[in-house]
Amino acid sequence: MDLPNFVKERGELSGPESREDLWLYLLTHAGERGNVRDFGDPLASGALERIRVGSAQDELLKEQAKEMVTQDEIDVRIADGVLRGREEGRAEGSLSAKREIATAMLRENLLTEAEIARHFGLSLAEIEALKRTL
Repeated sequence: MDLPNFVKERGELSGPESREDLWLYLLTHAGERGNVRDFGDPLASGALERIRVGSAQDELLKEQAKEMVTQDEIDVRIADGVLRGREEGRAEGSLSAKREIATAMLRENLLTEAEIARHFGLSLAEIEALKRTL
């Protein structure tokens, strides 16, 4: 945008009274690479980012979109891994608890090996292995 009457430079943009000047400066110099800096104003920073994206070349935008998709894929895989890990942990915990109770029942001779296997979903081989640990 061409604003011929606005002639202020970077160094002249300080203090709360220069908010309008900041916006005029951004509009005047928006297309210049490296000339526009962050002024610590969140609204101005957002506007700068939109200007940069809006004036970016198609190749850069395609690359950024590709990186975003790649990051999304990574995030999905991490979340899937965490979910699987939790499920496996729960299954291992449940199996461990079943084995503990089955071992206690074997120790106390409360049920037969076949009954313990049936009640806890363990194989007879697992029951025999537990019995050997007593």
